[in-house]
Amino acid sequence: LVSTDPASNLDQVLGVKLVNADQALDIDGTFSLGDNAEIGAIDVRAKNVDIAQLEKLMLQNRGFTGRLDADAKISGSAKAPAVTGHLAVAGGGFQQFKYESLVADGTYANGRIGVDARLVQAPGVELTGRCEGLHLAAHCNLDAQCIEGIDAGLGRIYETKRRVIDYELIVD
Repeated sequence: LVSTDPASNLDQVLGVKLVNADQALDIDGTFSLGDNAEIGAIDVRAKNVDIAQLEKLMLQNRGFTGRLDADAKISGSAKAPAVTGHLAVAGGGFQQFKYESLVADGTYANGRIGVDARLVQAPGVELTGRCEGLHLAAHCNLDAQCIEGIDAGLGRIYETKRRVIDYELIVD
């Protein structure tokens, strides 16, 4: 059940649950549509969601695959939202690029984005990254450790030893 209370300016989502075989999506909580944050938050949980099926539901065909487990909490208000989340993808892929796992934690608050992620393509072939940025300008550290290289679909990253790469990404 989804409802909006004009008097309190709250959106309320009560016990929305979508299930398909061993896949589940749960959404529950309240969120302030006004200027002031209210007590409460919307909790979103995805369990064993087939990403290829999710992509079809969104009428997309970009080639994403894998099984998704995720948790997110949306709090604050529409003017000043705060989001925290964790996701894990097992047996994932993007077109021809395949990987064993992707685990990421993310935050958004006060116009600031943070992501801490680790992608394992195969044993000994992994990529970790941490980004913290203000709006769309991000300062990122990338820690690549691989023996044969990671095929990212956009090019290959080769490393024979551990190395930290610092870069700044600014998007207009």
